[in-house]
Amino acid sequence: MPYNVPSTEELIKRNLSLLESSLNQNTPEAEKAFNHVLAAVLGMAAKGLYTYAADLARENLALTASEEGLTTLGKEYGIPRGEPAAWEGESQFVLAGGKTLYVGTVFIGQQGLKYETTSSVTNHSKTQDTVTVPIVCCEVGTEGNVSTGAVLTIQTPLPGSKRTLIVTKITSLGAPAEDIELYRQHILDFERSEGGGGNSSDYRSWAQAVPGVRRAYPLTGVPVTSSAVSLPGDRTVYIEALPNIHPDGIAPLYLINEVKNNLIQDPQSGKSRLLLGFSENNLYVESIVRKEIYVTIKGLVVKTGTISHVQSILTTTIEMFLRNGLSPFIQGLDSEFERNDTFTVLHLAREVQNVIEGYGGSVESVLFGLSPSVNITRYTLNCNEKLKLGKIFFVDGVNGENA
Repeated sequence: MPYNVPSTEELIKRNLSLLESSLNQNTPEAEKAFNHVLAAVLGMAAKGLYTYAADLARENLALTASEEGLTTLGKEYGIPRGEPAAWEGESQFVLAGGKTLYVGTVFIGQQGLKYETTSSVTNHSKTQDTVTVPIVCCEVGTEGNVSTGAVLTIQTPLPGSKRTLIVTKITSLGAPAEDIELYRQHILDFERSEGGGGNSSDYRSWAQAVPGVRRAYPLTGVPVTSSAVSLPGDRTVYIEALPNIHPDGIAPLYLINEVKNNLIQDPQSGKSRLLLGFSENNLYVESIVRKEIYVTIKGLVVKTGTISHVQSILTTTIEMFLRNGLSPFIQGLDSEFERNDTFTVLHLAREVQNVIEGYGGSVESVLFGLSPSVNITRYTLNCNEKLKLGKIFFVDGVNGENA
């Protein structure tokens, strides 16, 4: 049942009624009458307590908790939030003979960020020579990510050595802290799961425990792209990677292999996670795919702002909704109340209307399809699919308005 917080006025009236009932007499109408003053003081104090209690109730539920509340729930459940990570890699540096490049030497990237060596390297020859040195970005997050071949400049030059180094290998990419809504979903998964015995809840938890996995979709049977007949023991887990790994969430091969290994064996205890009689040969781990949606908006007219500005906002809004607003539904694992795996024209019309109403705008119609030439009214995601915007077309209306 909902937790209702009474207004201050309601509390004051209730307190006055209780006082009058206890004293068995009516209170004079004067505002400074003792009962009126006492009821008001107690009411204002109670208002703060009710508000505090409402905040605590809200923080105790993963659906409504703030960042602080989710962190507390995560500690209770043993689900820590993903920490931000810094870029790490290896590089080559031309060092003077007999010199040492000490740990903590600072290099500057082209974007202005600092990188430090994480160990000391000595050139034991008498002439200049190329040494391999590990480096790490001093800032966490994706801003410090550089590719192989990037050139970094030393902050304090060393006599007889070059001033630049070249990145030759990427050990790990920088990543931001885990998105708060993604963390909320992980908490909800834990609360709603009925794990045990290697069921679908366990497979989702084990897969999502691998760094870099945004979401896992486990189901029985062979992959939907396979022509083989599903047999007992066949199971498939589809993986969506974090955006810093691939903007479309396409899981690379190394991540797929890590997930499969984590599903086969507990990385901490080393114990097998395979059920008796099940084989790893019947376990398939694959990446999700992104289905492109083509959108047509006819007869866009706005009264304030420019058409090009509104078109840009519409493109961004629809793209974000398609990417994040819908996801595959796994029967028996996901909540029916939050099922959102079907995209319709009404979804599209709602997103368009939310944007254009702020500009006094209107449209004649909105359409979408899986190709630019064929429109449909409804599309339900397969268990391995998510959506993205292929292209959006703005077409003039029947009255000739310029869209």
